[in-house]
Amino acid sequence: MLFSVKGFRDFLKRSPFICPLIIAVLVLAYGGKVAYQTVSLDLEVMLVHPNALYRAWSAFGRWGLLLYKWVFGMWYYNAGIETGLLLLNLAAAMLAFAYLLDTLTEGKNPLGVCAFTALYLTHPVWGEQFLYMLQAAAISFAVFLMPVALMLYTDGLRGKKPLRLIAGILTGGFVFGCYQSFVIMTAVGLAGIFLFEMHRTKPKFLRGFGTGILYVLLVPLAFLVSKAGTIVQRMFYAQNITTNYLTNQMRWGKDPVEECRKVIESFFETVFLLKDSYFNILLPAVCILAFVLVIVRFREFGNPIPSLIAVLAVALGPMYLVSATATTPQYRSELTLPLTAALLAFACLLLIKIKPVRIVFFLFCMYIAFLQAKTFARMNYTEYIRYEQDVSLSEEIIRKAHELGVTDTKNTRLVFVGTLKAPLNESCEPRHANSALGVSVYEVECFSRNKVNCFIRDMGVVFEDNTAEDAGIAAEYANANAMPAYPAEGFVALDPASGLLIVRLS
Repeated sequence: MLFSVKGFRDFLKRSPFICPLIIAVLVLAYGGKVAYQTVSLDLEVMLVHPNALYRAWSAFGRWGLLLYKWVFGMWYYNAGIETGLLLLNLAAAMLAFAYLLDTLTEGKNPLGVCAFTALYLTHPVWGEQFLYMLQAAAISFAVFLMPVALMLYTDGLRGKKPLRLIAGILTGGFVFGCYQSFVIMTAVGLAGIFLFEMHRTKPKFLRGFGTGILYVLLVPLAFLVSKAGTIVQRMFYAQNITTNYLTNQMRWGKDPVEECRKVIESFFETVFLLKDSYFNILLPAVCILAFVLVIVRFREFGNPIPSLIAVLAVALGPMYLVSATATTPQYRSELTLPLTAALLAFACLLLIKIKPVRIVFFLFCMYIAFLQAKTFARMNYTEYIRYEQDVSLSEEIIRKAHELGVTDTKNTRLVFVGTLKAPLNESCEPRHANSALGVSVYEVECFSRNKVNCFIRDMGVVFEDNTAEDAGIAAEYANANAMPAYPAEGFVALDPASGLLIVRLS
């Protein structure tokens, strides 16, 4: 048996540094999650109408999130327990990944294990994903289960143990049912495992390809399990809820081919040519270096062709989603980015044989991890500042409403004209094109009606939700009466004809 309780104990004995490292990285990068308890994007809705978002998850096929919430008694959001479980799940995930990689390489790459852990945990993509704290604990639990599924499946293949194979497929199905990006993540993880298996076994050409096909089978089999889970879930909850959210992201056949090609090319340049500050030199460096090292060390792989294909499969991981949809993905969905960079860094440290060079490259990886942790901490601070500014403006609107004589807020519809970006300070992370970081509820109110109403309701003051018709009336009143925009005096007004409380943001 490749993975066992005894094997895990042995791993901890020969890797006493891994637990302190995980704790240190979590404190540096995620400490702000504990210090800054904020209402982040979509939480304002969940705290008022949790079932509305849960029904949306059901429509997206994210039944794993629903099951996690139900099993762990977290149907109603609790900031403290959600944050605590996020940190515990990530710590467990890193132990699982470290054990997986250490075992696959027979304990020959301890520096690689450290580099993988630090680089994976601190990538800014996770900062984007965990802006959505409403699902953070469940997503981090799936991050933990993914290497567990890979272990079970690998054990089943190596030892011809059908029960472990089935367990790996079922676990993978649950992971896919949490978030669609895990399908691609698992494929990239399998390509990495295949690369390390080629290094260990040095198979002949055909046998290498046969092994690769067996590993790839986990993805479609787990996907079928995930689809079955969606069907079963809808028998009990949100039976008739459907959405075009995912299909609308597919632009092939809807947009011109040239336009789709430009979207893919632009995203490649953003990620690999570093046209966004979230991305650093590590990813292109390890992609190139891993190819070179596999070619130079070809004798360690038997026939290097399958191994080069595995490196290519890992390196192109960040491009799979955009290539399949021809839509520039939100950064929170690109969960393959941390895995690709960390896996290839691990592979490079395994294949670099000159000790001084290996140490220098390891220090470079840890330096990059520190820079990523600094960006991650800055992201947490940015979200805190955004939240405090939203609270401040909301309190001012409530105060202005009282000054205008509004006493029955529950029967007063609050309507907004225009939009307002959060006035972030210089210490905050700058805005990113495909990011939700630092986005105020007052900015998204114009296309997601009643976001602000939900946010203010979370603060204990209930206004009646507005309608699309109310928005038109408010705009006419604001223009007819030359209402000034925030922060000028008079940016809040009460329309005596319609009874609307109108706030002009711009």
